[in-house]
Amino acid sequence: MNLLAMTTHMAVRYEEVGFLAAGAGGALIALGNMMPFARRSGSMFGGLLIAGGMALAIVAVHYGKLI
Repeated sequence: MNLLAMTTHMAVRYEEVGFLAAGAGGALIALGNMMPFARRSGSMFGGLLIAGGMALAIVAVHYGKLI
């Protein structure tokens, strides 16, 4: 029930963590595609980080009423 009682400050923190995770995921995909031995795992973990980060950002905008 913490999501329903989210303050604006907590929503901003969720959004920051979400965008940080998405940025790290993008960097992981980019580095994984440059190095042949890390191509599959880098893309998988990078995609999961982007998906999780964007989900956190959506939750922050929806429940934190940032817009």
